[in-house]
Amino acid sequence: MKKLSWRVDVKAKTKSSGAEELNEPTAIVELVIGANNSVDVTEFQQSKDDKVVRLEMTHEQLQEAVYQINRIQSLIEKITTQS
Repeated sequence: MKKLSWRVDVKAKTKSSGAEELNEPTAIVELVIGANNSVDVTEFQQSKDDKVVRLEMTHEQLQEAVYQINRIQSLIEKITTQS
């Protein structure tokens, strides 16, 4: 992963949307993935070979993603402390 960026948007009511969709925040996450795994974002330059992945998640979906990432982190920590 070369870069991770995110923002929070709030859906606005439109003529075709119902009131239940009004003011529902969503997380927009963008990952840039490439062969160069540099994590120094000050030197980040996107190349034509990079892949961009964009995700849009509701609050509930974000909570589940964070839960799963925490499980992954715990497992990695468990494995590395056994070495």
